[in-house]
Amino acid sequence: MLVQRLVRILPATAVAVALTVLSIAPASAQVSGALSIGGAGFGVSVFVGQPPPPLPYYAPPPVPNPNYIWMPGYWGWGPGGYYWVPGTWVLAPQTGYLWTPGYWGYSGASYGWNPGYWATSVGFYGGVNYGGGYYGNGFVGGRWTNGAFQYNTAVWNVNRSVIRNVYVNRNGVSNVGGGRVAYNGGRGGIAARPTAAQLAVTRGHRVPATAQQQQHIQVAAQDRRFLASANHGRPPAVVAAHPYTAASKPAGFVPVRPADRAAATSLLRPANGAARPARVAAPVRPAAVTRPATAPRTYSRPATVTRPATVTRPAAVTRPATVSRPATAPRTYSRPATVTRPATAPRTYSRPATVSRPAAAPRTYSRPATVSRPATAPRAPARPAAPPPRQSQQKPDKPPGR
Repeated sequence: MLVQRLVRILPATAVAVALTVLSIAPASAQVSGALSIGGAGFGVSVFVGQPPPPLPYYAPPPVPNPNYIWMPGYWGWGPGGYYWVPGTWVLAPQTGYLWTPGYWGYSGASYGWNPGYWATSVGFYGGVNYGGGYYGNGFVGGRWTNGAFQYNTAVWNVNRSVIRNVYVNRNGVSNVGGGRVAYNGGRGGIAARPTAAQLAVTRGHRVPATAQQQQHIQVAAQDRRFLASANHGRPPAVVAAHPYTAASKPAGFVPVRPADRAAATSLLRPANGAARPARVAAPVRPAAVTRPATAPRTYSRPATVTRPATVTRPAAVTRPATVSRPATAPRTYSRPATVTRPATAPRTYSRPATVSRPAAAPRTYSRPATVSRPATAPRAPARPAAPPPRQSQQKPDKPPGR
């Protein structure tokens, strides 16, 4: 059963109004709710009745190749509920673009997921400390310079023989160990709010996750071992040296079970935090009442009474008209008229005239002209002329044999 997703889009103008309200609201009210920064195609995509588990601490793997950008690991929502998406290195959709991670935000009755995106600057990601240069505000893991990405060695483990565009800057680096809160707003959540510069990013051009990222995320969602309900917040792999693909799945891959899907569906919430809308499908059953409508079709069968119209068969009485067949009897008398055929008898006498054909017999005698072929002599023993001389020659040969 596929997970139902409810989409809500919040325009940039609505964000400005929300910020104005938050600026005059009490501090307690600001902590209870999280601001959702949307925009066309980047709104909250799913709402869940409970928050995600804390983020596990991990050290990113070495940079594999130049111009690769780090996508930090996070708790996503899939068919089996919360699942861990291992952090990995990916390529940007184009030069100069940086990745802004998604984040979970409390909306007053549920937790909604704000998907990540690519832009020329890093926007707001809920103040969540994802590590790997994303320590809650901005990105300090690297920068684009002259069409090439430079890596901050204060954040990354870099192989200088492979990666040569590097620099060192420890400002803003916060490698904090232990569990980290994975959502913004609500009880125990992060109270960070976007800055004016981060809001400006949402009004600019943004690009959603690439096909490489989406495939990595989907494969992780299908592995039961990454479900929070199965690993209790301790996934078997927190990072991946390379993005997952359908042909390159995690070692020991285990598919999600139907029971996991059922449990995850019970946690889904609509945008207003009301009860699950899954029960809306129940009214569809009364639609089966339309079946009696097929009853009138049985009445259409009497319409076949038109078959008596075949009474026209008596018209076949015209068959007696076939009495005309005797009229064909005189035709049999016409056959004697063929007695004229004996006139052809003289033609049979003309056949003896073909006696001239024996003249062709001498042609068979012309074949002896081939007697020149000595090899054919033994083939004609029936010729009497040839045997006498051959016997005279054999007799003188017998004495020497004696």
